[in-house]
Amino acid sequence: MHSVSYVLDDMSERASAALERIKQQAAKLVQDAQQQAEQIRQQAVEDGKQEAVREAERIVRADWERQTATALPALEQAVQAIEVAREAWIKQWNDTAIDLAAAIAQRVIRRELLQQPEIPLELVREALELASGANVVHLHMHPADISALGDRVFELIKRFESVGSAEVSPDDSIERGGCRVRTEFGVIDQTIETQLARIKEELGG
Repeated sequence: MHSVSYVLDDMSERASAALERIKQQAAKLVQDAQQQAEQIRQQAVEDGKQEAVREAERIVRADWERQTATALPALEQAVQAIEVAREAWIKQWNDTAIDLAAAIAQRVIRRELLQQPEIPLELVREALELASGANVVHLHMHPADISALGDRVFELIKRFESVGSAEVSPDDSIERGGCRVRTEFGVIDQTIETQLARIKEELGG
């Protein structure tokens, strides 16, 4: 009986030990499985975060590109509008400055004529040079200039042998300081208004 009992006890102990080892191994497998599952979960979370970040970046980039595509044309138009406005302002300022300078010059000429009545003689001389070769010359001047210059106008005409007969006529439509010459070839405009208009055109060009 003791022998059988001993054998049974020995078998029981070995079975228990084997069962314990099986339990430990099972526990280890479960633990390993849990750790692996946790790693997979954490990796999945990390991958999810990275994918979420990439998706957010894609959305932000797409939104930025969409806004930029809309904003850039508007910005270019705004820049062009500013440039056009700037050029228009510069032109307006330039035109205003030229007009002001011409008005000042006209006033200066009027004032100088009172002190130097011979000023129109230079314009008359230029007009006669341009009329060289004409058979008949009609010189129109303001009555006050003709009166102030006296015989000096006729003396100047005599110097141009290439000019045929000349006639000096008072003309109230011509501002003081200038003149207008009519020939069979056309009209030579040496009025102050025309001279200033030419200067303004050159300055504005």
